[in-house]
Amino acid sequence: MEIRIRHNEGLADQPNLLIDTVWDVKKKCGIWIIDNQMLKHDSALYTCIILCLFTDKKLGEGMTAPDGTKDQRGWFGDSLLLDGEFEIGSYLWTLDREYLTDGIEQTASDFAVEALQPLVDQKVISQLNVQSKIDRSASQLEISLDCFSHKDQKAINQKFNLWWEQTR
Repeated sequence: MEIRIRHNEGLADQPNLLIDTVWDVKKKCGIWIIDNQMLKHDSALYTCIILCLFTDKKLGEGMTAPDGTKDQRGWFGDSLLLDGEFEIGSYLWTLDREYLTDGIEQTASDFAVEALQPLVDQKVISQLNVQSKIDRSASQLEISLDCFSHKDQKAINQKFNLWWEQTR
């Protein structure tokens, strides 16, 4: 999959794009927004980041699902990849049954960087900074990310809170 983004993407309103997926902090998921009786459609880069981070990437050879099932997950379109295309998604989903222990922040950051690396490789963004931290009082993992355009302008600055229910 080749991602095509205009140079000023994320910095100004841009009509005629596909529907945006927007992160809802309270619901901790991506949602669509109605704006002027239409679905919001002005930030392709932000939507692309949401899809890269929160689409379940198919487990690789030798990896096992965290719930012990044989479900490898993954997006069905990845079975139709052409030369030069990459699998979409991240392994963040594999952490949803993990305890919030020391070290999980680095694993989450690594998974996020891996998922977003194609955007850097394709020069959609010039720089990516990812940090994760545990908020034990809220029982959640927070992933903060900054993406910069090629003009070194901050295009995206977002925190994603991933909720853990510690009920094992």
